Amino acid sequence: MRMEIKRLAFFTIVVAACECGGTRLLNVNTKKPNTTTTVTNNNNPGSDDTDAGTPGITPPHQGQGCAAGNVQGNACAPDQQTKIANANVEVKGTDCKGNAFDIKTTTGASGGYTLQNVPSGTWTVTVTSGAFSTSYSVTVIPNSTVTVNPSQGECFKNTTTTAVVTGSGDKIEQLLTGMGLSPTLYDGATNWATAGQPFLANLSQMEKYNIIFIDCGASKSYDKTNYTDDINSGPSTTAENDALIANNLRQFVANGGHVYASDWGFLFLALAWPDQMPMRLAQNQAMASPFPVDVLDGYGAKSNNVATVSVTASVADAGLASAMGKTSLSVAFPYGHWGLLQDQAPNVTTLLEASGVQTCAQNKYPLDCGKAGASVDNVPLAITFQPQGASGRVTYTSFHNIDQPTGDVQAFLQYLVFKL
Repeated sequence: MRMEIKRLAFFTIVVAACECGGTRLLNVNTKKPNTTTTVTNNNNPGSDDTDAGTPGITPPHQGQGCAAGNVQGNACAPDQQTKIANANVEVKGTDCKGNAFDIKTTTGASGGYTLQNVPSGTWTVTVTSGAFSTSYSVTVIPNSTVTVNPSQGECFKNTTTTAVVTGSGDKIEQLLTGMGLSPTLYDGATNWATAGQPFLANLSQMEKYNIIFIDCGASKSYDKTNYTDDINSGPSTTAENDALIANNLRQFVANGGHVYASDWGFLFLALAWPDQMPMRLAQNQAMASPFPVDVLDGYGAKSNNVATVSVTASVADAGLASAMGKTSLSVAFPYGHWGLLQDQAPNVTTLLEASGVQTCAQNKYPLDCGKAGASVDNVPLAITFQPQGASGRVTYTSFHNIDQPTGDVQAFLQYLVFKL
């Protein structure tokens, strides 16, 4: 009897050969390791989101006795139409040989993905992007590709809770509902003192939501001579309102909530995180509440309800550029005295920036926004930051989602919502 012992990468194979009466008997003993296979499929955004795998690398599970297949689908908003780029997709479990596996990929520019070499069987696929998450069950067929469609649950559900403090300038709620989300609206335009203000003054009420959006013009009052953003107005005293709302916003983000504000909504962010929100103001003017918005230095104009002032903004974030398939966007400013950031603050990520941005004429109060003044370069138009020690994020755009002549801003904001 001859015995040979051969050690291979994953198995110890003992081969015993015995010739007995002219019959050769083989005894094969396999010893299986207890291993976890982690595989990342690197989709190429913009390649229509198919992934052929990595050349030269043996796909996982092949040769281990477990037949494998692929799972193909799309990450999408609750409307089942808006595709989500750069979402994370994962499937994990234990294959037929008892080996744990964890296969991951990210969606491409058009929201598509392919999970390759998934062991045959029924598994749960999880899709996440920002505060949004969904999962669905799929049965993988050996040597086949299973294509999942929205009716099988691949799109995000309307379970991420959102609130909008509405304003007189912007209408982010229109963008949200267009993607199938159902935000709760708190009137910050005509009933700030009885709706918007009490909401932001109540932390327990705020924490019912994952994301809070604040429109441009929330808390705005009109005193016949000037528009004023006035967080102070409400049932409490002036000092209590400022401190309470600012502290609530900080606590909300610290606990994992996300806050987005546009244009004049910067005042809420500046009161809570002044170091991250350096605004370009008229000479010798400072942040305050009530805040006279005519000290803001951003120039804008429109004619026949069409913006006549626009800039070409560079996409400073690589993930965003990949998702949108472009490195620059057109951003319009139909109104004067918009929230122009002075520069990028420390620990702040710039998403969009532009040069040649026009300011209002005359760099002293009152600014003349009836005509353009000097232009400035390297201006952040969209930023995001995570305060120290916080689990959530803060995001600001100096522009509106409405009154934009092209679809660039809408596409950008659709992407941004699913990264909050």
